[in-house]
Amino acid sequence: MKKLIAALLAAVTVFALCSCTISRKTDAAEKTTAPAETDVPSYTYDDPVIPTKDFMYIDGVEKVPEWVLSLDGRKIGFSEFRHFYVQTVYNIEYDLSVEEKKTYWNEETETEALNKALAALIVSNASDDYAAKNGFALTEEEIADFNQRLDSTIEQMGEEYMKNYYDEYFQNEESLRLLTLRSMLNQKIFYSFYDAESGTKLWDDAKIDEYVKNSPVYSGNTLAEYAENNFYRCKHVLIKFPDGADDAAKAACLAKAEEVRAKAVAGEDFDQLIKDYGEDPGMTHYTEGYTFNSSGYTPSSGGTMVTEFTVGTTSLEIGGISEPILTTYGYHVIKRLPLNEDAINEAKTLILYGSRNFTGAYDDEFQEWFDGVSEAYDPEVVWNEDVKPFIAHDKVF
Repeated sequence: MKKLIAALLAAVTVFALCSCTISRKTDAAEKTTAPAETDVPSYTYDDPVIPTKDFMYIDGVEKVPEWVLSLDGRKIGFSEFRHFYVQTVYNIEYDLSVEEKKTYWNEETETEALNKALAALIVSNASDDYAAKNGFALTEEEIADFNQRLDSTIEQMGEEYMKNYYDEYFQNEESLRLLTLRSMLNQKIFYSFYDAESGTKLWDDAKIDEYVKNSPVYSGNTLAEYAENNFYRCKHVLIKFPDGADDAAKAACLAKAEEVRAKAVAGEDFDQLIKDYGEDPGMTHYTEGYTFNSSGYTPSSGGTMVTEFTVGTTSLEIGGISEPILTTYGYHVIKRLPLNEDAINEAKTLILYGSRNFTGAYDDEFQEWFDGVSEAYDPEVVWNEDVKPFIAHDKVF
């Protein structure tokens, strides 16, 4: 029944780590040679999206360098560098007019852009450094599973969609894989701090109540009140469409759903109706019913109910039974139930860990800790001197 949201393509923004101005060690032989004058196509200022071309001009020739710089001896490839550099250029130019862009760039501003991109790149790599030194790593199975799912997602989305995605997020397939795997590693580090079994930073309900009371994001004054005002619990009988169902088959499903509703309204045991008619295996697993917020989101699983199901539930009074509700699965007869401990747990999970729409309380705490980690990460930066002199806003695409 639950429709899980595929978040692969958005995962690179999860646990995004803020960059800050940090003094870094650089190699003593760092050059400041200006790029040579070349016959390079002019920069297109009237295009709001910097196209993903995955190359840079070196001596006027399109090239894809094997590496651009190294951090403590670990080489950073062009795709990863390009992501941070082009994003930095975009952010700088975002508030500039077309005419301002034409006169903005000079040796000083080019250097500033490169330093900002380097700072962001270093902050991103700080998690890799911390993980390597503290025994965090993705397993071969996790990596293989991710690659398989991403391959499937890319195939389903199609070439045009992926091209637009890469343009929008300054990426290509290589950087998407690398940064998403890094995001997965960040999550592993994150959850190690807030684990019910081994974590030492878990908040008790009193601290959660204090956080909810003082936060403008939440409507309740306590955890229980927030759950009461924002969460719903229900059970349902699903009359599922058979494969290839035509209009007649769908009409038969509707008739059966109406029969189920009539029995439920007449007072027959709803759990027995689920056993006798229901075709959602989730009702066997979730014996206390589904619990979700007003958007249909279930924090503990990261799943989201289909819209029609969510609206059908939230429009009912507690104890109410819906008319047959049509979704792509079939017809649903829903009974809204009073909240139980599951709702408290779901609300707690949402508050502490957040969702795809907003961050949770732990994120702020974790970010503060990780800011210290990134501040402490001061790698030796060595540039590829065959590449660095040619890095400029109109040479990297």
